[in-house]
Amino acid sequence: CETENTVHGKRYYKSMHLGHAGRTPAHEARQKALRILGTRANFGPNSRAPVKLDDAMTQHVGELLHEAIQAGKDGRWSRESMGFYTRNLQRDFGNRTLNALSDAPDMIKDAHLKITKASGESEANHTMRVLRACYRRAQKSNRTLPSAHPCTAVLWNKEKRRDSALAFGDYAKFYQQTLEIARTRPLIAIYNRLLFLLGGRPGEVARLRWQDHDPVKRRLKILNTKTGADLDLPTSDAIEAELSAALAHRQHPNDTWVFFAPTRIGHMKRWREDKGELCAQGNMGRHSYRTLAQAIGINPFDCRLLQGHSLGGSSDGYVSLEHLIDTSMRDAQIKMSEEIVRRWHADR
Repeated sequence: CETENTVHGKRYYKSMHLGHAGRTPAHEARQKALRILGTRANFGPNSRAPVKLDDAMTQHVGELLHEAIQAGKDGRWSRESMGFYTRNLQRDFGNRTLNALSDAPDMIKDAHLKITKASGESEANHTMRVLRACYRRAQKSNRTLPSAHPCTAVLWNKEKRRDSALAFGDYAKFYQQTLEIARTRPLIAIYNRLLFLLGGRPGEVARLRWQDHDPVKRRLKILNTKTGADLDLPTSDAIEAELSAALAHRQHPNDTWVFFAPTRIGHMKRWREDKGELCAQGNMGRHSYRTLAQAIGINPFDCRLLQGHSLGGSSDGYVSLEHLIDTSMRDAQIKMSEEIVRRWHADR
């Protein structure tokens, strides 16, 4: 080790023998040097201290909740994310730093396999997605984190989409069940029927606003869909009838939400009834809509537009939805509503 000093314009060199290092391959020396430089950078005067996973997850979930509230949502995913974390990761990895987790992808891979055996394929995959999202959010504000997230070595499980469409013979049963619910909770009954008529996602239908409904043009706008875009839909007679029924239960002219509820955000956020009350609820309405559309020959592209699926390919991006809302989309919506209502009343 050699140091240099200057005294009265003269240079002096001082050497000190620190020991024998031996021979090291160049690539190993480079890796060691990068680790040392990274450690010093993390503790330097203008750098950030290592972040523990516990702290990063708390910040991640908090920001998820803030984003949900800003979008008029109830923050369900923020709660579920914390649930996946506390059940599967917190005990073993909560006190570890994000840097350490990034440097140990095999350890995270083993954790994924362990969760799969204990709780199932879907639980393990969701847990890893939460960890990956937490790490990527932390990267945005902490440039010292490695570019590779901790889940790079995970062997993702193959997940099967649940077959949850309502059987064609049970449509009348479902309708009768909504009539029973309507005796005490009319808005809940209307909401569940609209899930079938719109084929929408439960949370998006729960956030319908009166100002986004145009009864003259017979259109309905759904804001902040899963794809990130707003969705303009044509309505049918059956959809307009359900919205009119909901309007009759509007408590105050200034109420914003179609399905208002005494919650912090002002609209309903629980869309599953007690077991046995309804033979179809939640996403079953959406799955049933698509299944029935296939059965009666609705154009698949119109169905994608009506259900708000993201469009793929450059040619799909050329489509002007404004020109289709009152043509093919409206025709498809009317045909779907007529078929659904016919099946609802099939046994009457």
